[in-house]
Amino acid sequence: MVSFTTPRNRRILLSGAAGVTQRLVQLATSLITLPLVLHRLGDAGFGVWGAATSLAWAGAMLDLGLGGALITLLPRAGGQRGVSRDYVTASLFVATGISLGMLAIGSALALLWPHLAPSGPFLIAGLGLAVNIPLGLSGALWFGLQKGHVTGFWNTVQTGLTLLFVVAGVVAGAGVTVLTLAIYAAAALANAGSLIHLLWRVPELRPSPWPKFGVMRTALRSGISLSMIGAVASGAYVLDNVLALHWLGPHAAAQMAVALRVCITASGMLAVATQAFWPEFVEAVAHGDHHWVVRALGRGTLMVTVLALAGCGLLVLAGKPVLAWWLHQDLHLPHALFLAMAAWILVPALTRVAGLLLNAKALYRGQFLAQLAATALALALKPLGAKFLGAAGLLAATPLVSLFIICPAYAWLAWRAAAAPRFQKVRA
Repeated sequence: MVSFTTPRNRRILLSGAAGVTQRLVQLATSLITLPLVLHRLGDAGFGVWGAATSLAWAGAMLDLGLGGALITLLPRAGGQRGVSRDYVTASLFVATGISLGMLAIGSALALLWPHLAPSGPFLIAGLGLAVNIPLGLSGALWFGLQKGHVTGFWNTVQTGLTLLFVVAGVVAGAGVTVLTLAIYAAAALANAGSLIHLLWRVPELRPSPWPKFGVMRTALRSGISLSMIGAVASGAYVLDNVLALHWLGPHAAAQMAVALRVCITASGMLAVATQAFWPEFVEAVAHGDHHWVVRALGRGTLMVTVLALAGCGLLVLAGKPVLAWWLHQDLHLPHALFLAMAAWILVPALTRVAGLLLNAKALYRGQFLAQLAATALALALKPLGAKFLGAAGLLAATPLVSLFIICPAYAWLAWRAAAAPRFQKVRA
C-alpha cells in the first residue's frame, strides 16, 4: 500500500476521503429523490426530467477546459501568487464571456425563431448550464491549490440543497420544469458559495480588473485541448437519455435515466477518490520525483480497479432488488442492462489514473485521437445496440468500444509519460 506519511500522499488521502464521503451522501440523497420524482411525474415525466437534468453533466465541457487547465497550471506555478492570480483572472474572464455569449445567442434565437425555443425543462437546463460555467471553476481552483477536500465539502452542500429543493418541489406538487430548476439552482448556489469562500480565504487569487492576454492564451491552449478530449469522450454517452427517449420511448428513457444515474454516481465516486493525483503528479514532475510518479501510477490504478470490480460485482448480483426497493416499483430493468452498467463503470476506471498523469504532463494529442476514434465507433454502434438489446445495448456500446481502443492507447501513452522525466509542451 502507498504510505501516507508524506504531505503529498496525505493530501491525496484527505481529498479522496472527502470526495468519496460526498458521493456517499449524494447516493443516499438519490435514494430519496429519484423515487419521489418518479412517483410525482410518472414514467413519461421522469424520462423527460432525466433527459433535461442529464445535460448538467455536459457543463464541464462548456468552460473550454479551463477548469482542468487550472488543476495543472496552478501547482505548476509553484507558489508564485502573481502568476496564479493571472491564471485565475484569465479563466474567470473567459468563462464569464462564454456564459454571457450563450445567454445572448439563446435569447436572439428565441426572438428570431420562437418555434425553435426549447420547452420549459430544457430552457431551464440551458440557463443553468450558462450560469454555472464561471461559478463551476471554483472546484478546479481548490484542486489546483491542492485542497480538494474543500471541493468535497461544497459538493456536499450542493447535494444537501438538491435534496431540499426536490423534496420541497414534490411536496408542493411541482411539475417537470420546477423539479429541473431544483437541480440547476442547487448547483448554482453551491458553486457561488465555493467561489466566494475561495476568494475570501485566498485574497492573493482575487482576479484583477483585466486579464493578461499572454496568460489567457496559455490557459486557453491547455484548456481547449482538455475540452476537446472531454467533449469527444462525453459525446459517447451524454445523449443516451435523449436517444433512449427518441428511439425507444418514455419507458426505456426512464430505465436509462436510472441506469445512467447509477453509472455516473459510481464513476463519479471513483473519480473523486483519485482526482487529487492530478495536481500531485504536476508537483512531483516539477520537483523531479520520478520514482513517486511511477509508484503512484501503478498503485493508484490497482486501487481504483479493485474498487470498481467490487462495486460492479455488487451491482450485478444485488442491483435489481435494491433498485426495485429504492424506487418502490419495478421498472423491469433487464439483467443485460446491469451487465452494461457494470462495464460502463469498470472500463473507464482502468485508465483513470493514467489519464490524470497524461493531463498533468500536458500530453493531450494521443488522448484526443483515442477518444475521438472510440466515440465515433460507439455512436455508430448505438442504433444497432438499441435495436437488438434496447437500453442495455445503447448503454453498452460505450464501454465495449473503450475496452478495445481507450484502454490499450492509454496504457501505452501512460507508459511513455512515466518514462519521461520532464513536462511536455502543450499540444492539442
